[in-house]
Amino acid sequence: MRIVKIIFLIILGVLLCFLALANRELITLRIVPDVLHPLLPLPALQMPTFVALFGGILIGLFVGFIWEWLREYQHRSIAQKEKKKRQILEKEISNLKNPLVNQDEILEILDDGSSTK
Repeated sequence: MRIVKIIFLIILGVLLCFLALANRELITLRIVPDVLHPLLPLPALQMPTFVALFGGILIGLFVGFIWEWLREYQHRSIAQKEKKKRQILEKEISNLKNPLVNQDEILEILDDGSSTK
């Protein structure tokens, strides 16, 4: 399985290099349309096409990861509450199985004193 993963990553890397070499032309990236440029003069960026393409992919992945993390927040909080409940119940079970642990210190002293006589 590890070999398949390495081969896949090598092929993906070669394909991304070919894509980058084939799309080296400069493009102009504008944040606002030309009509709104007098009202909001933001600079335009010139970059190779592959940089814009790879940047868009990375931004999309980042937004997707954040979206999924926020969506799963409810499930994580429920799991955390259930884990705390389970730990409390396991502690109670262990205390019930070993009743000597729950005895008062005075009772323990009395039990120790009565066993020596």
